[in-house]
Amino acid sequence: MSFGFYAEALLEPGYREEKARSFASVAPRYLEGQQCVPASVDAPGETIERPQVVLVSNNPYHLATLRSLGRRFSLNSGLLGVVVIKRPADVPTTPDLLPRMRRELRREGSTGSPSAGVVTWAAGRVELQGEVARLPAGIDGEPVMLQLPLRCEIRPAALRVLLPADRPEIRLFASNDGDRVTTRSSASA
Repeated sequence: MSFGFYAEALLEPGYREEKARSFASVAPRYLEGQQCVPASVDAPGETIERPQVVLVSNNPYHLATLRSLGRRFSLNSGLLGVVVIKRPADVPTTPDLLPRMRRELRREGSTGSPSAGVVTWAAGRVELQGEVARLPAGIDGEPVMLQLPLRCEIRPAALRVLLPADRPEIRLFASNDGDRVTTRSSASA
C-alpha cells in the first residue's frame, strides 16, 4: 500500500496509457517538497509529519543492495515492511535529494532518521493519523481513497498458498545476506 507520490500518479488521467508521463508530472512537486502526504506516521520512537511517500508492504522489502532491491526474502515474517520518505529540510536542491536517499536506503537495519530522508522499519502494525478525512492510496496498482485514521496490520499465516503438483522444479538459493535461504522457481531463474 502506497501513499504520496505513487498514489497520486495512479490518480492522474491517462495513467494506464502513459505511466511515465504520469510519474513525471507528479514527481517534481514531491521532490521539491511542495507536496506531501497530509498525515503523520507513527514510527518507532517518533512521529513523522507530512512525508512525501509512505510504503507499507506485507513483509519487508530488501533495500540495502541494488542486486536485491525490491525483493522480499520472506513472505512469512509476520511483519509489515514500512518505508517513509520525507524530504530533508536541509537539502535545498532536487539533485542532492535522490543520491542522499539512495545512501540512506542502503543503511537498512536501523530505523534511520527523518532528517536523513528515509526511515525504514518492520512492525506488526503501523498507524497513520491525518489532517484530512480521506487519503489517496495505491493498493496493488489500483487507486483507492482510505479513511483516516488508518491502522495497517498483518495477520501471520492468514493467507494460504496452494501450489499445483506439476509446478516447475523449486531450488534453493542463498541471498546476499548469506544467512537466509529462499526458494525460486527454475522457470523464473
